Amino acid sequence: MDRTGFYNWLISSRHLQENTANSRLSNCMRVCKYEGDLDLHYSRDRCRILLNRLAYSAYDYENHIPPRHRVPINGNIYTGTSTLRAAVQLYINYRNEMNYHYNRDVIQNQVFPNRMNDNLWNIHRGGTIRNRDYAEKIANLLSKHTDIFTEEDIKNLTDLDYCRQEFNCHFPVLVEIPAGIGNYETITHVWGHRRFYDNIVVNRQGHSYLITNDWYHNNDRANRKLFSKWIINKLGL
Repeated sequence: MDRTGFYNWLISSRHLQENTANSRLSNCMRVCKYEGDLDLHYSRDRCRILLNRLAYSAYDYENHIPPRHRVPINGNIYTGTSTLRAAVQLYINYRNEMNYHYNRDVIQNQVFPNRMNDNLWNIHRGGTIRNRDYAEKIANLLSKHTDIFTEEDIKNLTDLDYCRQEFNCHFPVLVEIPAGIGNYETITHVWGHRRFYDNIVVNRQGHSYLITNDWYHNNDRANRKLFSKWIINKLGL
């Protein structure tokens, strides 16, 4: 977890006294020790499963139901668990706020340059950049930010049924490059027409993918708008 950033945020943004900020930081570090790193939980599911384990009601306490978490508590289990859960929720709020500012920069610099002053409708349209430029920025984003775009996401983007349903695409967004292939034309061309760029590559953990060139943003298909909206949702904006 980001101890220094979280501590500074508690003081500067939540206006906590130093002793209180230290206590909340200590609570989170204790959860990390017994339940795993909070950043890993956040990356996995925004700490949803962890929060469920830290849920402990007065009814549970009164009926001597043991807590689901593994953090040892000296004293009242109900108030102790509530304190831990509240501290974790603060860390989630910290990460959400940091991600918001970070992801705005990602979109501005890598996906939709010079369009952050436009409204969300224009952003959802994917801007007015050329399809090749758009594909290059998407490929860069998918390659670099493995913490945001999971392997399951990449798998979905190679699935035609998924891409057709989610983005109104006629082709999958990505196609994997088979190992040892010498002629990309066998995968870039469909029915005699080029449907994937042969020099825009997404690299992920030893696997490489080409990205489709079949993008539209100003007609009924408008798959660029739908895909851009998916990107923005993944980034949490």
